Amino acid sequence: MSFAGGQLAPIIQDATKRKDLLVAPVMLGITHTSNLAVAFICGIIIAYALKSGKIRV
Repeated sequence: MSFAGGQLAPIIQDATKRKDLLVAPVMLGITHTSNLAVAFICGIIIAYALKSGKIRV
C-alpha cells in the first residue's frame, strides 16, 4: 500500500490550483478513516462540486 501511495504521490505536482489541492488531502483523510472506494467516490463528488462552483475555496 505504501508503494502504491509513493507511486501516486508525484501526481500532486500537477495540481496547481487551490481547488485541485483540496481534493487530495480530503481523499487521504477519508481513506485513512474508512475505505479507498468511499474516498474515491467522495473525491469525485468534491471535484465536481468545486468545478461547478457549488463549493468555493
